[in-house]
Amino acid sequence: MGGSLSRPSLRKRRGSIDESNRRSSGLLVDASRRGNVSILPEQVASLSQVTLVLRQNGLGACNFILGIDFSKGNEWSGRRSYGGRCLHAPSSDFRQYNPYEQVLDPLCRALRVFGSRNAAPCYGFGDQVTTDSSVFTFLGGRDCILGLPYEGIQARYRGIVPHVVLSGPTSFAPIIHQSLAIVNETGEFHVLFIVATGHLTMSSEETHEELNVNEQKTIDAINLASHFPLSIVIVGVGDGPWDRIKQYKRFLHDRKFDNVHFVDYQKLAAKFTALCKRQAQFALDALMKLPEQYRAIKRLGYLEAGPFKFGFTVPEVDVCPLPQSGDQPEQEQGPPSPVPVTSSLCDGDTAFYRPSEPAIPSNELDESPIGKKTRTETSSFDTRRSSELLEELVYGVREDCIEPRASLTPEEELVKLQEELLCCICEEKRKNLVFQCGHETCDTCAVPLKECPTCRQPIQIRIKRFA
Repeated sequence: MGGSLSRPSLRKRRGSIDESNRRSSGLLVDASRRGNVSILPEQVASLSQVTLVLRQNGLGACNFILGIDFSKGNEWSGRRSYGGRCLHAPSSDFRQYNPYEQVLDPLCRALRVFGSRNAAPCYGFGDQVTTDSSVFTFLGGRDCILGLPYEGIQARYRGIVPHVVLSGPTSFAPIIHQSLAIVNETGEFHVLFIVATGHLTMSSEETHEELNVNEQKTIDAINLASHFPLSIVIVGVGDGPWDRIKQYKRFLHDRKFDNVHFVDYQKLAAKFTALCKRQAQFALDALMKLPEQYRAIKRLGYLEAGPFKFGFTVPEVDVCPLPQSGDQPEQEQGPPSPVPVTSSLCDGDTAFYRPSEPAIPSNELDESPIGKKTRTETSSFDTRRSSELLEELVYGVREDCIEPRASLTPEEELVKLQEELLCCICEEKRKNLVFQCGHETCDTCAVPLKECPTCRQPIQIRIKRFA
């Protein structure tokens, strides 16, 4: 018949329709590139689109570790990008984030989707106590390894900042070695995110060489990490320059696989002015190498090795307790800054509150430190469950402190509406089933679930909603 189509023509037409649908949704997966992500940046509108394309490329459940740079370089790395202020300083408009918070906000929301646990160990390094030889934990006791809930990381970071004295010299080696200790103990795949200025300094008695001592330690740590199931993502904040850190690959000759990826956040932020697109593109850039690295780790057999079976000794790292108020001069401390609390449902939908008390009450901290690296080992956070900590850090919003929300563009409003209504798993059907924790999915995706995909709580109650 003249109007009929042959089978090859039908397949070609269907393929064109499928590609058109992917393009219209902002997603285009290039299967010919061995699973690598290929996406149209100008059409990426939300974090949900990024998580979908990463899932299509094989990224599944992961464990995450976060390291934040508190070195002296933060004081001058914001001369152009942050109005000349320290990168850790709260924004003059408290409805805005400082550069570190601009990274933490979309990163934590993206990690929550892929995290096998609803928490990540968080560490700081490069301050007056840790310098280039150790790290400090955002929490004490057993929570040091269990980590902070993703929803509470930003608030905890903002509570810690006033108590940290920026210093140096700086090295990424301690945070990498501490991450390797966690990986060695668990035997599981982890991803380390290092958010830093990128200035790896040398001690005053050292001379300028092709690689200074701290750079060499970092290179050695990255090489060692390639023998473990650990991927490393370095996120650069501030003015840079980043030429030095981009040149590290010239010295990484002994790696078993390409285990490190660098993202220049300031360059990306300058390119994408719309908040939704900037956050989505950053999440994509930060996570896009993980599927390929995960496949390399499986190919090398690391996931079958088991705890303490990797054949390499991990250098021991001192993990210092929380910074205490005595570490910071009295005049430099002030009332805690208002903490932005960003909804996980919408890019840019932000409310604010000002804690009535400091995030680290002085009565929880030892006022008589012993030795250079001694901070109190006890904290009221040690015995709290994650849910209690999350309630204090995130949901303690006081109505009298809520500021008007920033206005959204029509495109951002549409993204907000879609993410509020659609199931977070299939992203096609509307949410209509509520678990006892308050999170929702569609009834179809909920059938095989034993744990909430958002908070990982065991599902005990399922309530069907009818429109």
